[in-house]
Amino acid sequence: MPHYHFHVHTVTEARDEEGIDLPDLDSAKMSAIAGARSLATEEMRCNNRFSPNHSIRITDSNGLLLHTTRYGDCIDVRL
Repeated sequence: MPHYHFHVHTVTEARDEEGIDLPDLDSAKMSAIAGARSLATEEMRCNNRFSPNHSIRITDSNGLLLHTTRYGDCIDVRL
């Protein structure tokens, strides 16, 4: 089973050194979307702000970038 790392990029980078095994890249993307929604929600709750360009970058076990999930692509903000 492939091993994926999820690095969170906001004003700093939080590297995922441990990673997790998932069946495929689509599963990793779904996990990144759920994570981005959760982190963006917490950001809005704590700071009353939303940063659509913050992201989660998915890499393989060799550090190769496979996909970037932007918070703004995961949340539909309506005023």
